[in-house]
Amino acid sequence: MKNYQLFLFFVLCYAVGSCKQTAEKVDGKDSVIVFQKKTKKSPAYKSFKSFKGDTVAYMKYNFENDADYYLNKRMDVFFNAVELPIHNFVSGSWDEKTGKTNFLVFHFYSDKDEDLRRRTQKNPLTLYVYFKEPVLYKELVRYSKRKTTDQLEPLWDDEAKKFLQKTKIKAISLPK
Repeated sequence: MKNYQLFLFFVLCYAVGSCKQTAEKVDGKDSVIVFQKKTKKSPAYKSFKSFKGDTVAYMKYNFENDADYYLNKRMDVFFNAVELPIHNFVSGSWDEKTGKTNFLVFHFYSDKDEDLRRRTQKNPLTLYVYFKEPVLYKELVRYSKRKTTDQLEPLWDDEAKKFLQKTKIKAISLPK
């Protein structure tokens, strides 16, 4: 019987250890401890290395085909999963009155490389990420850096990433 209790104790410790604790307010009252499984990437996720440099196949497999995994997840889950560096971003559309946008288009190549890829009829590799709640686009742009004044799209950086990390994802897609 002692062996069985000891076994159960270790199983319970493992289960709790594989979760992270977060404090959340419920109805504006005291914090409640919530356990969430520590999952940075989808169980179906394959590393970029396994695609032997094929960025389009990597994005299609991990983010288009597995888009359901990211539904209702925070952007930090996406940021932890994507192995390609985000070069810049642009708002798909935004409301001039509120300054908010429902989605962003992430670019993984520089403007020059994207143009070359278009001219050679290769996928320029952009990814659309839609949000459950609109975000302040003007505020996000304020956090990002621009290299030159002729560049229209804000460059991606850690401040922009930090600004978006808690935003929940509604959908992810590649352009058709």
